[in-house]
Amino acid sequence: MRITTSNGYLSKESMILEKYTYKPNIPVPPGETLLEILQFLKMSQKELAERMGRPLKLINEIIKAKAAITTETALQLERVLGKEAAFWLQLEAGYQEALARQAEKEQLGSEIAKAEAYPYNEMVKNGWIENAATSFNRTQNILSFFAVNSILNIFEKRLLEPVAYKVSTRKKVDNHALEAWLRKGTIDAQQMEVSTFNKLGLEQKVPLLRNLIVQKDPNIIVREITRHLSEVGVSFVMTKGLTNVPVNGAARWLGGDKALIQLSLYGKMADKFWFSLFHEIAHILYHGKRFASIDLEGDKAGSSVIETEADEYSRNVLIPLDKYQKFLLKNEFTDSAIKAFAQSVKVEPGIVVGRLQYEEIIPYSKGNHLKTSYSFKD
Repeated sequence: MRITTSNGYLSKESMILEKYTYKPNIPVPPGETLLEILQFLKMSQKELAERMGRPLKLINEIIKAKAAITTETALQLERVLGKEAAFWLQLEAGYQEALARQAEKEQLGSEIAKAEAYPYNEMVKNGWIENAATSFNRTQNILSFFAVNSILNIFEKRLLEPVAYKVSTRKKVDNHALEAWLRKGTIDAQQMEVSTFNKLGLEQKVPLLRNLIVQKDPNIIVREITRHLSEVGVSFVMTKGLTNVPVNGAARWLGGDKALIQLSLYGKMADKFWFSLFHEIAHILYHGKRFASIDLEGDKAGSSVIETEADEYSRNVLIPLDKYQKFLLKNEFTDSAIKAFAQSVKVEPGIVVGRLQYEEIIPYSKGNHLKTSYSFKD
């Protein structure tokens, strides 16, 4: 409600209150409020300039939104017009914010097409991002999810350079969905408390992690892996999969003293789970803090030297090479032989099967009934 004086003009306080609380669709410069007050007080711009001891040109530029109200100017307006400096500074800050948001809206318009390439509905279903009715709001949410000002600045794009991962020739890979999957891992890892990275400590944890293979409950396995790795500066996260992201795992550094190992949550056979875990551990241990590994389901061909090293490390952690070679010399790969060997090296039979299949000693159609499938909680 407007409060008027006896002559019908808006009172000074009412006018200021309205201007302060009104939220227009377009940015309103504080100079408009200043001009209204001057008109109400029947004070000219020249008189105001003289009372403030400032150039008339400055007052005119403030009114025309060509100059901003500085702290010094706000204090002078307070003395002359009687309204506190904070009021003028808030008007200026609000105007500048409105200008920035208007510019952002124009900029976001050019981002919409790029943002629509991301699997928004699936990300909503996974609980990663809020639902939104308009493409503009979806674009805002995508940028907030990735914590960037532009799609071009998405950090995860740099992880997808050809040198960082091998693409399967048999499976379709959606790089936008893969970027989202990687980002979710980073978000979850940033919320975890872990110690400073300790390379020797991680090496000493490997046998303890391997001992968990005999544990039957996969959720206890994940809990214990998370605990062990956090004690040596490594965040361990399990992330829901996305369509056309045939990823097993990824390893990267979140800073100079913390690392991240991220594995896929669904469709995980025990042999792939453990192989992926130790594969990523190898990258963290031996391949430097600038290297990022993204392990996708794919062909053996085309692996880099670094990937081959990580593969070999993982295989030999799971099944010691000398014992494996002795097992191969027997040339007996029946169910009972595989089970007996697995028991002797304290691993799941499916892990032995997986290695035999990978090395083409037995066909992929054989021994799958010996494999264990893990079902993890979200």
